[in-house]
Amino acid sequence: MDVPPEIEVGDQCPQPFACAFCNHYWKDVTQPEDPFGMLPRLVQAAHVTDEVYFNKAYAREQLMSHTGPAYLLDFETIMFAVPVWKGSRPYQNLPFQYSLHRVDPDGTLHHMKFLDLSGGDPRRAVSEQMIAECGKEGAIFVCNAGFERRILADLAACYSDLRPSFEALMHRIVDLYPIVRDCYYNPLQNGSWSLKAVAPAIAPEPSYGELEGVQGGSDAGIALQEACHPETTGEHREPLRKELLEY
Repeated sequence: MDVPPEIEVGDQCPQPFACAFCNHYWKDVTQPEDPFGMLPRLVQAAHVTDEVYFNKAYAREQLMSHTGPAYLLDFETIMFAVPVWKGSRPYQNLPFQYSLHRVDPDGTLHHMKFLDLSGGDPRRAVSEQMIAECGKEGAIFVCNAGFERRILADLAACYSDLRPSFEALMHRIVDLYPIVRDCYYNPLQNGSWSLKAVAPAIAPEPSYGELEGVQGGSDAGIALQEACHPETTGEHREPLRKELLEY
């Protein structure tokens, strides 16, 4: 039988995933007459006035403190209950895809990407291509530094010859979450600063909901397994590749 944790409810409860005991702790809490009164001050004001809060000066200060090219990195991973690839462990986040944007000092935008649908272990190829494409300098912006650093640390542990390169990458990681949390809030976020909540609030179009097939992380994992299945033909694999890349 599961035993509730002996720790007070706090900011850790929804990170990195919602705690299964949240409903248990809140079962005796009655709905207040003023639900907005329970919200943090900034969020409360935004919902009451139905206006977007954006501290542009603060955002600029935080982002402009990083010189050189700027990189924006996002991984897609898959977890297996029973390890499929040698050297992996149960429920380990294994990267099979990433999207990497580079913004040069002159504003030029470049997009690099990686996707492996061979069915083999993609981690070595992911590692070598990512290290090469991330260069030697410039901040690497991510939306959840804890997650990305864990992926990089696992890859470093797997390939000792690449460890110095991964350690250098980890030192360049900059978490966008606290920056966005302190400078921006749109009532459309519904109290969340996750990428899936912030992105459509800032730029409603295009939206994840308009994508065909793959619209979220779980969809991406399912698409990968389907594309890598031995009985999947090339004719069917290509649409899956397209959906994953568009996502």
